[in-house]
Amino acid sequence: MRTADQGVKYQALLLIKAAITDDPQRALTSWNGLTNHCTWAHVTCDPSHYHVTALDLSKLNLSGTLSPELAHLRFLSRLSVGDNQLSGNIPSELGRLMSLKYMNLSSNMLTGEIPSSFAELKNLTLLSLLSNQLQGGIPEFIGDLPEIEVLELSANNFTGSIPQGLGKNGKLQHLDLSLNKLTGTLPPNLCTGNRLQSLITMGNFLFGPIPETLGKCQSLILIQMGQNYLDGSIPRGLLGLPRLSAVFLEDNNLTGGFPETDTMSVSLVVISLSNNQLSGPLLPSIGNFSGLQDLYLGRNRFKGPIPSEIGRLQQLVGISFSHNKFSGPIVPEISRCKLLSYVDLSHNELAGEIPNEITVMKDLSSLNLSRNHLVGRIPALIEVMQNLTSVDFSYNNLSGYVPATGQYIYFKPSSFQGNPNLCGPYIRPCKDRVAKAAARSTSIWMIIWPFYVYVLFNE
Repeated sequence: MRTADQGVKYQALLLIKAAITDDPQRALTSWNGLTNHCTWAHVTCDPSHYHVTALDLSKLNLSGTLSPELAHLRFLSRLSVGDNQLSGNIPSELGRLMSLKYMNLSSNMLTGEIPSSFAELKNLTLLSLLSNQLQGGIPEFIGDLPEIEVLELSANNFTGSIPQGLGKNGKLQHLDLSLNKLTGTLPPNLCTGNRLQSLITMGNFLFGPIPETLGKCQSLILIQMGQNYLDGSIPRGLLGLPRLSAVFLEDNNLTGGFPETDTMSVSLVVISLSNNQLSGPLLPSIGNFSGLQDLYLGRNRFKGPIPSEIGRLQQLVGISFSHNKFSGPIVPEISRCKLLSYVDLSHNELAGEIPNEITVMKDLSSLNLSRNHLVGRIPALIEVMQNLTSVDFSYNNLSGYVPATGQYIYFKPSSFQGNPNLCGPYIRPCKDRVAKAAARSTSIWMIIWPFYVYVLFNE
């Protein structure tokens, strides 16, 4: 026999089920009047008092709405209905769940605004509303929730500014506000307590500087703030944070030089600063980021030589320095980055010859050296680089013979245009002496190549 309190919970759960209009997996078939509600699938109870403490209806492909009857489960500490097809507004009655610590309503089709009643959820540590159709502003009280550690509001239609109190509780660990329509500046105290691990605000309309305090946030692992209008310089020390693995600040209005730091983060895997207004030289200290795999600095105003220390980045897979003002030669040390598969040095002021050393990069699949001031011949052994399927040598001052064999069968003729002294089947007829010289050069390289590679990697 149920007590009155148990009867309330039982009836509330049945009404919650009634608000579900489609249950294709028959996940709620056990919710009936024949058994105790604490035995129902996806329901967790306190064994002493039969209070419902957790409700997990996530990933069940449910349709329908969220029932306001949820508010009767007053001892509920965990509510998860993510990854369904629920629609309608978020019931304001959920603000009466004073014991709630975890609320995941993500990846549904919920509409409307964040209820003002959520200001009463003083025990909430996680709030995830990402990937819905919510709108309106993010209420200021969200920044005042004393226990909030994880806040995920991405991929909605939120407008207005970010609550400036966010992070002041000293407990914030994960913040994702990406892919909304937010404006204004970043809150100054996001890393109070030094617990913030991921900061994701990409795809908004945020402006103003990156808070200097983030350059001292020792807990940070991920920064993803691209596609905004952030300005000013990148805080000193940001790239030296010991746990930082990835920095995405592309497509902003950032100025100043490459970020200065007293120490280099060996855990840093990705630096993406493309499409800003950064300027000045790239310092030799770039070679100290020993764990770096992707380095994207394209479409800035960097100038000067590419430092030979780039060859110390042994884990590097992708590099883009395009649309800058880098000058001087392509340093042969780049060939020491044996894992490189993507290289884009186009639209710079690079001069000299293409180093033969690049042909030892067996993983290289894409090479763009277009629109520079390069001279001399294209290295003969590019023809046998089996993974290289995309090149662009256009608009330089290259000369010599371009064959139609080997890897060249994958290259577009447009990849060679703008070099009036190049010739070959894809471009223009060659004089006989040019073709013969090219064939002789290739034969010589084929003979000495094994010895050259051995010396290069064993010196």
